[in-house]
Amino acid sequence: MNSWLERDITPLRARLTLGDSYTNGDIFDGINFRGAQLASDDNMLPDSQKGFAPVIHGIARGTAQVSIKQNGYEIYQSTVPPGPFTINDLYAAGNGGDLQVTIKEADGTSQVFSVPWSTVPMLQREGHTRYAVTAGEYRSGNDQQEKPKFFQSTLLHGLPAGWTLYGGTQLADNYRAFNLGVGKNMGEFGAVSLDATQANATLPDDSSHQGQSIRFLYNKSLYETGTNVQLVGYRYSTQGYYSFADTTYRRMSGYDVETQDGVIQVKPKFTDYYNLAYNKRGKVQMSVTQQLGRTATLYVNGSRQTYWSTNKADEQLQLGLNAAVDDINWTLSYSLTKNAWQQGRDQMLAFNVNIPFSHWLRSDSKSVWRHASASYSMSHDLNGRMTNLAGLYGTLLEDNNLSYSMQTGYASGGEGNNGGTGYAAMNYRGGYGNANVGYSHSDGFKQLYYGMSGGVLAHANGITLSQPLNDTVVLIKAPGARRT
Repeated sequence: MNSWLERDITPLRARLTLGDSYTNGDIFDGINFRGAQLASDDNMLPDSQKGFAPVIHGIARGTAQVSIKQNGYEIYQSTVPPGPFTINDLYAAGNGGDLQVTIKEADGTSQVFSVPWSTVPMLQREGHTRYAVTAGEYRSGNDQQEKPKFFQSTLLHGLPAGWTLYGGTQLADNYRAFNLGVGKNMGEFGAVSLDATQANATLPDDSSHQGQSIRFLYNKSLYETGTNVQLVGYRYSTQGYYSFADTTYRRMSGYDVETQDGVIQVKPKFTDYYNLAYNKRGKVQMSVTQQLGRTATLYVNGSRQTYWSTNKADEQLQLGLNAAVDDINWTLSYSLTKNAWQQGRDQMLAFNVNIPFSHWLRSDSKSVWRHASASYSMSHDLNGRMTNLAGLYGTLLEDNNLSYSMQTGYASGGEGNNGGTGYAAMNYRGGYGNANVGYSHSDGFKQLYYGMSGGVLAHANGITLSQPLNDTVVLIKAPGARRT
């Protein structure tokens, strides 16, 4: 649970935050903290000058809950139907730090993969300055980490001719880091940035280390060919380089756990395993989309992280083709996830097609089928497990406030049990908030889920219930207006 107070400092185009918040991840990795921060606020800028959030692609074997964590804290949760899915409505993901995506199936199994996330090259308009000063207590949401106090400052300033100079510092009892970098808008050749970080760290075993990390980022859109290189990046770190988060761990590795019966060795899990003896070495990442004609899009997202003192690496790849033939939409996708510390890899191949009922029926404006579609999806984990599903989804009510979806099918082969699978769900989005309920079954497992979300705004005339509140909120008093 997070709680905080915020106050706009209009003359500085900044926001003062007291309590639980996070640092921006454009220069250093994003950090969740409890303390105080004064930072320039891009929400005071036009939308055209704001950043973007990553798009997440994945494949669910059955009805699944998808949760996304950043720096140990959950920033997104949703329920998705079987087959390929896309999440493009992430909020406040611009604080940097890799995104950990967990797809929890109805039978209790989980797919976990990491989506590298860095902001685009740190360019600022000429004369514009962006800054942040933070002091507080480190918070990760991980019981294996301490909560040391730290200070961080960052500064980015736009120079003439498309140049940007930036840098920052991180200070704590066991850590000191200094960063300096430069970015350049190269016009038709895209935008690049290059920076270096010098760090001195003391690890849990009281050993001292110093090292450097060099990072290169590139961004380019080729409108003539329909290619969008959203981000290509590479980071190289020397063997003595550690991040601030590395110094907060209680022990050198996640293998051993202290109990009342002494120290026991546990099997490492991707979600919480670490070993500071194998610090990060090189990391390459890319995110590219290609428009194919007027109705098809190809996307490729991938990354590879290597480590010192081992030939193991983390690998992640997402490939997909989205296309439409008239009003029929279909998707073919493939995903691969390999963690350096676990045997084997997770792979998934999926196909999905959606056909609106209006393709067959002449629906009038009052027909309940005017916003309904039929769907079919197939997924294969390349280990013999296949799932086939047919479904129906759409919206109801005058303003399409109520959405529904249902699917039924059969899963067979591989390691799971053969049998029927299916789900049904409804979501309501209203002026006073949102509500959802759903039911799913697969391999003998049954699941009922439900939830509510909304916002409460207190003001001089009382309390107003609303959709979930994010950043800036405007309340308009309109006597006689009817609320829907």
